[in-house]
Amino acid sequence: LSKAHQAAFKSALKLTKSDVPAACSIWDQISVEASNHAESWFNAGLCAEARGDWAHARDLYLEAAALKPKESAIRTAIKRVTETEMTRAAIDARWAWIEGRH
Repeated sequence: LSKAHQAAFKSALKLTKSDVPAACSIWDQISVEASNHAESWFNAGLCAEARGDWAHARDLYLEAAALKPKESAIRTAIKRVTETEMTRAAIDARWAWIEGRH
């Protein structure tokens, strides 16, 4: 990371205690501008996951995994959001069935 991106990353870490959306915005920006930084992709994925945007979170985690394929936290995050997406789809299908029956 460039010195500017390093400073922004550290700033985002501090912001997680007071302004998570601002921290997420910084990680989104860093992941695009410094696309070889797995930690920024991962943190942007955490932000997307927290917003309930599981498909986008998975995509961001996959970007991180491409850079650090052996990182267990990344693999765990991919598994978590994939399982969440599958569970949500099953719940939605079940509700559709229930609503269609009544």
